Order: sequence, then structure tokens, then C-alpha cells
Amino acid sequence: MSSQGSSSGTYRTASPWLGEPANQVEADLAAALEEARARTPDEVTMRRLWSNVASPDIEQPTRSRWPWFVGGVVTSSALAVAVGIWVLPALPHARLHFRDVDLSVVENQAPANAPDIVVPAHPGKPGSQLAGDAPVPVGPAPAAPVAATPVGKATTVHTNAGQIRRLALRGGTAVRLSQASTMTVTPLSDGTDRPTVEKGDASFSVPHQAPGHNFSVVAGPYRIVVIGTKFRLHVEGVKVAVAVDDGVVEVWRKHRLVRLATGDSWSSPFERGGVPADGPANGPAEPQVASPAPVAPAAPVPAPAVTAPAAVAPAPVDPMQEAKAALAAGDPNRALDFYRAAISRGGPAAENAEYEIGRVQRDRLRQPAEAIATWKRYRSSHPNGLLRIETDVSIIEALVASDDSSALAEANDFLRQHGDSERRAEIARIVGDLYRERSDYGKAVSAYQTALAASRTREVTEYASFQRAACLIAMGQPSGNAALEQYLRAWPQGRFSREANHLLQGSTAHTTSP
Repeated sequence: MSSQGSSSGTYRTASPWLGEPANQVEADLAAALEEARARTPDEVTMRRLWSNVASPDIEQPTRSRWPWFVGGVVTSSALAVAVGIWVLPALPHARLHFRDVDLSVVENQAPANAPDIVVPAHPGKPGSQLAGDAPVPVGPAPAAPVAATPVGKATTVHTNAGQIRRLALRGGTAVRLSQASTMTVTPLSDGTDRPTVEKGDASFSVPHQAPGHNFSVVAGPYRIVVIGTKFRLHVEGVKVAVAVDDGVVEVWRKHRLVRLATGDSWSSPFERGGVPADGPANGPAEPQVASPAPVAPAAPVPAPAVTAPAAVAPAPVDPMQEAKAALAAGDPNRALDFYRAAISRGGPAAENAEYEIGRVQRDRLRQPAEAIATWKRYRSSHPNGLLRIETDVSIIEALVASDDSSALAEANDFLRQHGDSERRAEIARIVGDLYRERSDYGKAVSAYQTALAASRTREVTEYASFQRAACLIAMGQPSGNAALEQYLRAWPQGRFSREANHLLQGSTAHTTSP
């Protein structure tokens, strides 16, 4: 051991498992190993070492992915076939759906929250859908005008109180069905739908029809025929009302009863025993273009059972707007129902509805006593209401029209309570007339003077000027002649100029006679 070099001895002592270096290369390698053993490993070296130990670079066998790919294709194909078998049979007889409404209709039931859906056509027939606010036709138009016959099963649409539904019929007609209304939609062989309003209110927006075609709505015993228009319907039993917003509408019953233009309205005649005055309820033949050959109806295919989703809150209804629509349709009693519904909701609209009820009773139902009672209840409930002055004026006008003796007291109360009202001159003129009719000319002159002081219109000023002068003449006052002359200078061709000249001549002759 002592005869060897220091490097060899050190190597052999540290690495006894190695043999004696056979050459200089092995000796140098042994010396390098000994030097490395003597060094303290740093942190970076140790991390690299443990990283290699923990993640050895071992070659893994390659597995084929073809079984997974083939399995996925087979599964997807099977799923697509299953969906097609379930969906396709339902298409020929799918029901109507709604946009922006609370419920849709499936077999006369009302599941909720239906989206914008194309109303599927019957086999071989074009359909339509809603897009935005207007229906957009889908598919080609019929090749030639043919007689429309029912095909398939009709769908009934019903709304409860507080619900409004909007429908898109095949052919492009948009319908708004108001609350508490019922309508049946029957699919026709020409690719359109025929609605029948059984009760309640419905508004229709009908696109312009092709030459030789028209659109009709059945309402009670009547048929409403249009070519392209917007109109509203109200149906209550055999009573029907129509109001035209745009275009031309014809009402038929065995023959054409009336032709209505924009702004016109019509109500069915008085009926006895449930039969309208214009004839029995067999209805008119629908005006259609003759068909060269009838179209065979498609055999109905039952749709799969559909589970109704959970109901959602009904669409909001504005009773005030519905009341106006009812009045436009000639149904004041229905308008009263909507006004009462607005009252039950409270708020500013309720106050307005209380006043409007009185107007309907006075102007539409010719019930002045009921109107006065309604306005007095409003005045008691809203002593400082927004419509207090209008209510007082309406009460006074209704009392005067009814020759009620309490009109004068009401009018005088108005003058005392509303000193700065714009209606003061108008009411003062009424007070003057009431006193003049009682031959109380002194108080009449005072009232007409109040009217002149508050007047802002020529009509009131001219009227009060002449009547004041006439009362002065009736009292024998010398100032009466001056008042008449002043009136004639202001209105030489006025409404009362002839009477003023006559009174002036008579008064002058009386004063100059011996």
C-alpha cells in the first residue's frame, strides 16, 4: 500500500470494491470520483437528482385510440336516431306557441313560458313565425287560390283574469287575446289558420292578402272578412262589436251587413232569446275563391305527451287601456269592469278610474244620477285630488242638465272654493243663468260680472257681456243702454247683435215716450 502513489492509495482506501487501475485512464477516473465524493452537494444538484429519480424517463407502451373513436361515433349516431324518432312524428300536429306571454297551449291546457317558436305547418303547407313585433311568413305562398277547408285538430286558447297572449297564425296574422277571453284556431288546407273568437276581446293585425284571397274571423254568429287591416273584436254570447283601427272590414251574416273603414265601429243589433235581430245563427258562407279540386285533409298524427312546465307570473295588464279599448268597441259595461279593476290596484290610476266611471255613466249609459253619486264619492275620498275641480264641474253640469235645484248651490260653492280656477268664468256664467231663470236679475248681474273678470275666452266674454246688459235692462237700470251699446261696439256682428239692437230700440222708445 505504501509503495503506491497518493492518488491510487486514496482511491483504493475510499473505493475498495474497484480493482487496481490498469492504465492511466482508469487512474484519472478513480481520482475524479474520489474528488467528487469529497465535495458537499449543493441544493441545485440535489434537486436535479431527486427530480430524475422521481420522474424517470421510462418509455410507455403506445395504446391505440381507435376503439374510443369508433365507440363515440356509434353512440352519437344511436342518440341522433332516437331523437329523430321522438321529434319527427310531433311536427305535423304541433300546437300554437306564444311570444312575450305567460302561457302556451298544448291540447287545450296552458303550460308556461313558451319561447318564440315557429308555428309548424301541416304536411306540405307553409308556416309562419314571430320575429320582433310582426309575423314573418316562412315558406312559399300557395301556387293557386283554392277553397280553404279545415284540416287537423283545432286548438283552443284561453286567458284568465290578468293574462294577455300574443299569437302568430299561419299566413302572417298577429293576434292579441285580452284577459278572460277564449279563441279557437282551426288549421286550413291553404296553409293558414281560421280563428273563432268565442268570448272576450281580441285584436288582429292582418297582412295584405294575395289577389283572390281574404282573411276571416268567426265571432259569434258573424264572420268578419278582411283583406289587410287592423281591427278589434268583442264577443259576449251572440253580441259582437267591431272597431277598425286601419283598413276596411266587412261584417257578414248570410250576406254583407256592413262595411267599415278606418275609425268606424259596429255593434250587433238587439237580440231576443239569444237570437240576433238580423237572422238565425246559421252564419254566412265564407267568401272564398272557387277551388278547381278539393284538397284532401292530412291524416292527424298524435303528438307525444308533453309535461307542462311550472307556471310563471301572468303578463301585466293595463286596466285603463283595456277600458278605453272596450269603450271603442262600444261596450261601456265592460269598460266599467276594467275601471273598477284599476281602482282595486290603487295609485294615481285608481283616482282617474273613479272619475272616468262617472263619465261612462253620464255619457254612455245615460245615467246622470248614478254619475253624480259616483263623483260625489270621489270628492269625499279625494278632497284634494288631482281631479277635484273637474269632478265639481262635472257634478254642476250634470245637475243643470237634470234640472236639479241643487245646481245653484253647487255652483256657488265652486266659486267660493276655487277662486283661482281656470273654470271659474264658466261656472260664474252658469250661476248667472240660474239666477236669471229665477228672475233674480241683481244676483245674475253680479255673477256675469264675475264671469267677465275671470274670462279668458271670447265666447264667455261675449255671452256674459250681453246677458249682463239684458239683466240691467230688465231691472230698468239706465246703465243697461250703455252696456248694450258697449256690447254692439265690441261685437257689431256678434251672436246677440240682433237681440241687443232690439232691446236697445225698445229701451230708447220707452224712455222717450211721454
